[in-house]
Amino acid sequence: MLETCSTVIALSDDATEITSAHALTALLLGSMASAGGEHDSL
Repeated sequence: MLETCSTVIALSDDATEITSAHALTALLLGSMASAGGEHDSL
């Protein structure tokens, strides 16, 4: 999922898509951090 977000951020010209991808990336990273390293289950 993070790879998909990175692709959208890199290739999109749509500011709304880029903003959404940044927000989703932050949410995913926060979730992984709060899982205490148990992010393989995501």
